[in-house]
Amino acid sequence: MNFQPFEKSEIEQSINRRFESQVARYPHHIAVKTSECELTYDTLNQAANRLAHQILQQCPPEQELVPILFEHGASMVVAILGVLKAGKGWVPLASSYPQVRLETILSELNASVLITNQRNLNLTEVLLPNREQIINIDEIDPHLSGDNLDICASANAIACVLYTSGSTGKPKGVIHSHCNLLHLIRRGTNALKIDANDRLSLLPSYSHIGGTNNIFRALLNGAMLLPYDLNEKGLVGLSTWLIEEKITIYHSVPTVFRHFINTLKEDDTFPDIRAIHLGGEPVYKYDVDLFKQYFFDSCLLLNNLGCTELSSYRQYFIYSDTKLPSNIVPVGYKTEDVEVLLLDENGKEVATGCTGEVVLRSPYLALGYWQQAEQTNAAFFPDPEFLDRRCYKTGDVGYFLPDGCLVHVGRKDFQVQIRGYRVEIAEIEAVLFEHPKVKEAAVKHQDNGEEKKLVGYIVPLEGEHLSNKELHNYLKQHLPDYMIPALFVMLAALPLTPNGKVNRLALPDTKQETVSTREDYVAPRTNIEKTLVSIWSQILNLQQVGIYDNFFLLGGDSLQAMRVVSQVRSTLNIELPLRSLFEFPTVIEWAKQIDRVAWFGQKKPDSVESIAVENWEEIEL
Repeated sequence: MNFQPFEKSEIEQSINRRFESQVARYPHHIAVKTSECELTYDTLNQAANRLAHQILQQCPPEQELVPILFEHGASMVVAILGVLKAGKGWVPLASSYPQVRLETILSELNASVLITNQRNLNLTEVLLPNREQIINIDEIDPHLSGDNLDICASANAIACVLYTSGSTGKPKGVIHSHCNLLHLIRRGTNALKIDANDRLSLLPSYSHIGGTNNIFRALLNGAMLLPYDLNEKGLVGLSTWLIEEKITIYHSVPTVFRHFINTLKEDDTFPDIRAIHLGGEPVYKYDVDLFKQYFFDSCLLLNNLGCTELSSYRQYFIYSDTKLPSNIVPVGYKTEDVEVLLLDENGKEVATGCTGEVVLRSPYLALGYWQQAEQTNAAFFPDPEFLDRRCYKTGDVGYFLPDGCLVHVGRKDFQVQIRGYRVEIAEIEAVLFEHPKVKEAAVKHQDNGEEKKLVGYIVPLEGEHLSNKELHNYLKQHLPDYMIPALFVMLAALPLTPNGKVNRLALPDTKQETVSTREDYVAPRTNIEKTLVSIWSQILNLQQVGIYDNFFLLGGDSLQAMRVVSQVRSTLNIELPLRSLFEFPTVIEWAKQIDRVAWFGQKKPDSVESIAVENWEEIEL
């Protein structure tokens, strides 16, 4: 099959019409493949049509948006297409989000109907106690028509609302039209020359712009979409999966890429991967070196800079013979119909080589923020020169090289990228201020060159004591895990600037080596505990870990948890699901789980032989 360019005329339609054209062209091609199922384009289309009929039966005509709540799999794809075919816009909700955050979003949407599946039904019933408001995709009447509907949304109609971190203390919903998303998919399709032979990985969450990008890069080109749930399966099996599934286009944030590469052996190769797409975080020369070490010369690396309001607006292609201008990997050159302006504090363009705020000018920007007119007006403004274009202040800061290539140097405000997710520092601080024992709070990020960590600085109310564990558990009820600071520092007062603002530059740097979650340190006793302590110390860069220490309170995150699980597998010759570390986050608890699995199910780890007999008596049978 030869690559067919995505023509510009194709963006003046609805997303579902473009998808239906692929169904007509490739009805028997596999559209979505997971470990549980395979859906051809025709089967997927019929399932989405049946769901659309169900939506029209239950959803009032005035409801523009339909929230959907799923895990990472095929059902979420059916739901997205079903909502579009019903002439509505979808709002993806991650089932891993805290209940409070989900309730906040649903309250703002004021939705009468929510779509989910049997797996997430219990959570959905807590969020919407009225069972009649819930459409369970696993209970759709199979006798409903599987034919395409006559409903046809306009190109400018709302296709989706993607919620991201908000500076006001609550998430904000970025509104995208069909035309905007189709323009985004067109740019990605033509840049990577995606065709019906391609097999695209789906690692980012479907609630993130990167996930949306991957889903439609595949389905609007007759290609195959292969979701892989990192939270469920971890990094251990990713390399095998990529090889066995013959993935041709890989996409993730750089942090996931680094951790994934660290699980590889020197002779691991990926003959089918022809493109690596990294985005959402800075890419370093170190990442490029890893790319050149493990992937064929014919493979390309795409680095880009983007935002939820437009997705990618700069692209930099790296090949095996590419020479980087410096250790900072540029984010690249212009993309079609998107102009980048670098402005100073007075709104004037800066000279080449000088830093300025990135302001985008394009006809294909997001429509704004759902139900947040003030924030929309602050971020978006009309273009004084072109009536058909608007401008958006990204908050990114960069400078142009003489050839027009953009180098990204950071953020203007307190917004950062953590593992590919945009995080507003102000939202975390707003939640911390609600804690009854907190007098003052500030959050900043630390960058060790490979990944960012959030650090919280707390001034407790007089006479109050706050522990890392208490703050971590409190934030866990309100924020996603990537927004929870890895460390907390207690201060008598926050440093201030002469004009009375918090002096964030004066907040003390922290060294994770000094962190301890318990005063009563207990050393490891068994060989299993000693092995776990060694692995945790290495991955978390800690000098001392006790058996009662909590992995996540020591600063560990989900990506480091994947590395730990991988190390346990290779060191102890035993495999545990990633979720077990979340359920049993201390050394002593997790060691017991390893003992149990070794004793009752799988191969014994090499060091089990020398464990004292009394250790087995600690296992709850």
